[in-house]
Amino acid sequence: MTVALHFVNREGCVIERFIGIVHVSSTTSLSLKITIEALFSKYGLSLSSIRGQRKEHDIVNSIKLVNTSKQRLKDIRENCWDSLLDEVSLFCNEQNIIVPNMDDMWVPLGWSRRRVQGLTNSNYYCIDVFYTVIDMQLLDLNNRFTEINTKLLLCMVCLNPINHFLAFNTDDLVSFAKFLLEMNCCESVSS
Repeated sequence: MTVALHFVNREGCVIERFIGIVHVSSTTSLSLKITIEALFSKYGLSLSSIRGQRKEHDIVNSIKLVNTSKQRLKDIRENCWDSLLDEVSLFCNEQNIIVPNMDDMWVPLGWSRRRVQGLTNSNYYCIDVFYTVIDMQLLDLNNRFTEINTKLLLCMVCLNPINHFLAFNTDDLVSFAKFLLEMNCCESVSS
């Protein structure tokens, strides 16, 4: 069996390192695990330390992905309505689906034209549908990943004892301590 490590370093570069070739008498998962652990111990490595670094990396990447998603949704909301409308209209025309004139007045299904609210199709689909859906997604992300929660997760990564606190970062630790201090002060005031 050939063993190689594939990982992302602190600079975000993907690194691959050949570890070695070992003979395995059986390819059961238990046998492979025992062989890999023996090879790792030969070089002072352990599966738990590799998993720990992976968890730190996953937390940081997840937070970055959430922040990127939030920013992308804001950008879509501000800049992509016209291109989306063009794309949908093109698709509908290719499929022989009637596209309403966006300058006409919007008439809710089942209403008479006499009871319209003075809203164009363009306003209705852009504001009441497009913006509303994006705003709901942003609200959900913001509720689940507040700025404080995000900072707290990133600060907690620096306290992971794996590999002698490899992820330790003084700035993150100071931010975490300030956050805890503020939380204690708020709790004391409210008590």
